[in-house]
Amino acid sequence: MLPGFDLANHWLVANNTFAFQKNRAGICVWPGYHGSCDDVEIVNNVLYKNSESPYAASNCGNGIEL
Repeated sequence: MLPGFDLANHWLVANNTFAFQKNRAGICVWPGYHGSCDDVEIVNNVLYKNSESPYAASNCGNGIEL
C-alpha cells in the first residue's frame, strides 16, 4: 500500500490556502489502490498558482483534482 490517506471518509477540508504546488492541483482526492473516499467535503479554500510547472505530473487545473 502506498503512503497516504487511503481511507479519507467523512473528511472536511476547509479554510486553507493551497499555493505554489508545482506538480498537481492544490487538492487531489483519490481512493488509492485499496481505499475509498466517501463524503469528502471541500469548502472555503484558497487555491493559488498550482500545477504550473511544465513538468507537472498531470495537466489538471489549479484547483481540485478528483
